[in-house]
Amino acid sequence: MQFHDVQLGVLGSLAAKGPQRFGQLRPRDIETNRFSYHLRRLLALGYLRHRTPFYELTPDGYRFAAGMSEESGALRTQPVVVSMLLLRSEDRVLTWKRKREPFLGRYSLPHGKLHLGESVVDGAKREALEKLGIEVLELRHLGNGYLRLYEGKVIVAHLFIHLTEVARWRGELPDSCTWQVPGEVTESETLPGFSEICAAAETWEQGQGFFEISMHLPERWRSIPGR
Repeated sequence: MQFHDVQLGVLGSLAAKGPQRFGQLRPRDIETNRFSYHLRRLLALGYLRHRTPFYELTPDGYRFAAGMSEESGALRTQPVVVSMLLLRSEDRVLTWKRKREPFLGRYSLPHGKLHLGESVVDGAKREALEKLGIEVLELRHLGNGYLRLYEGKVIVAHLFIHLTEVARWRGELPDSCTWQVPGEVTESETLPGFSEICAAAETWEQGQGFFEISMHLPERWRSIPGR
């Protein structure tokens, strides 16, 4: 959803100064009827509420304002929070083919976005059920890390990853998953950072790990095997 500059100004002002009256919120160069229209839009969308005589942010408004730049008032793109699963069998790990861009068709550790309000444990259990069709019986949160991927100066992906090992589970893994030795899979077949994350996890105690990986992608990174 795109917001008008007037609406962004209202959200930014309330984030910076707290509840305000109509006259405090309205810039002097904005005509009253026009400003009233934009206030009504924000009220209808659920970003504002009116507790006479003050306007204030709702919880949805707070979440939106938290992502706004203090300098420009524009909405910033934030890192994506991801739950990533590690299943091991001797020297092999379970890999799963990505089903969407970027990196469609490449092998990676099973993963997905953490839902708003969801705990690390609940997110890992949900992803295991959704991606792999298994019920988690025992898991260990190994650690966290950042993965940043660039094409030239443009960032393709910025993930904050919760890496969780599924030690025991119930159910049958789907045929779409493959057990592979991390060092034996070529870089062109895997999500960038795959081998680095697997190697880091080998040295971690429970909850102790942290990685930070920045990678500049090769010119032909979009050429994915099997597509």
